[in-house]
Amino acid sequence: MTIKNPHPLTICLSANTSWYLYNFRRNLIKRLIQSGYSVVTISPHDLFLSKLKELGCNTRTILIDNKGTNPFLDIWVLIQYLYYYWRIRPNITSHFTIKPVIYGSLASLLLSL
Repeated sequence: MTIKNPHPLTICLSANTSWYLYNFRRNLIKRLIQSGYSVVTISPHDLFLSKLKELGCNTRTILIDNKGTNPFLDIWVLIQYLYYYWRIRPNITSHFTIKPVIYGSLASLLLSL
């Protein structure tokens, strides 16, 4: 049984690959959308981005160097999260994998989300 939410919330899910979100969070995404939530995914562009769109969620792309240790590139990741969260104003953010957890969570904290 699916219960529609009368006041839809926006939920952002983020990981360092679209592949991860599709393969490990697909059922969560489907259930949230069926329940009436607006789901936005934030991840780098890869072959699974179109599959996330087919599930019915909105997608945003972000540039992340998964294995890099350059602090300037990591600051750029934080800036991208700040931009998206400032524009989207999600009610809930959830991050998976290490760089999204660190920089997405920091952006959420800085924007008081």
